[in-house]
Amino acid sequence: MERNQLYAKIPDELLGAFYIYIQNNIEKGTRIELMNNELELIEKEAMKRNIPLTQLQQIGLGFINNEMELLNKSL
Repeated sequence: MERNQLYAKIPDELLGAFYIYIQNNIEKGTRIELMNNELELIEKEAMKRNIPLTQLQQIGLGFINNEMELLNKSL
C-alpha cells in the first residue's frame, strides 16, 4: 500500500497526530527530506478532506491528549 493510500484511509484524528509527529521530527532535524515528503502527502490529504492545517493540528492534539489521558489512567 502506498503512503497516500494509507493517509486516505485513516481517520482525521490519526492524520492530525501524524502531522504533528512529522512536524516535530522536522523541527528536530530528523530525516528532513523524508519527513517533508510525508508532510506534503498529509497536507494533500487534508486538502481533499477540506480540513485547514490549523484545524488538522487541533484535531491531532486532541487525539494525542485523549490517548495520553487514557494511558495515564491505566498506569
